[in-house]
Amino acid sequence: MKTRITKLFTFSGLKRTETTETTMGDIVAVAGVEGITIGETITSIETPSPLPLIVIDEPTIAIQFSVNNSPFAGREGQYVTSRNLRERLEKELLTNVSIRVEDTGSPDSFKVLGRGELQLAILIEMMRRESFELMAGRPEIVTKMVDGTRMEPVYKDGAFVPRLMLPLSLSYDHRAIDGADGMRFLRWIVDALEQPFLLALHG
Repeated sequence: MKTRITKLFTFSGLKRTETTETTMGDIVAVAGVEGITIGETITSIETPSPLPLIVIDEPTIAIQFSVNNSPFAGREGQYVTSRNLRERLEKELLTNVSIRVEDTGSPDSFKVLGRGELQLAILIEMMRRESFELMAGRPEIVTKMVDGTRMEPVYKDGAFVPRLMLPLSLSYDHRAIDGADGMRFLRWIVDALEQPFLLALHG
């Protein structure tokens, strides 16, 4: 895809300065590039040499975000319409690369996919503090078809870390499941979150 960089910025501490050139090792910000995602390379048209594409771990849990249609709608939040909800989720997609948003059969609800219940719970709390009002459905496991077999997410590796008060990064693999086995992974997560410690996982 051909594009033109309109502005180039460098950083010094928290200060951002516009510049016309930069050197290897600098942290920069660019303007004018539409539709770029994490892992893609901005390179020369004459001699393109892109870096290997970074693979982001796929979502494992999905929750349906809907407009609040209960009798108490409009009492807790300022932003209550489906347009407000869509705009906020689209804004989240710009900075949160592990979140996905899919349309549903209803214009008033959206399927939000993330790396776990904790991540989606943090997103809901952030939106609540920003005066958004919404309804959140029950978490669902995200499965996928591989060579005609339905696969569920499973942990590749893990360790218990008592009293860890930092954001967690989870890593998953997939394994085949049958129709009655899909909720086992979700029950395992819920049981782990109810313990007096947090679970840190790595791949």
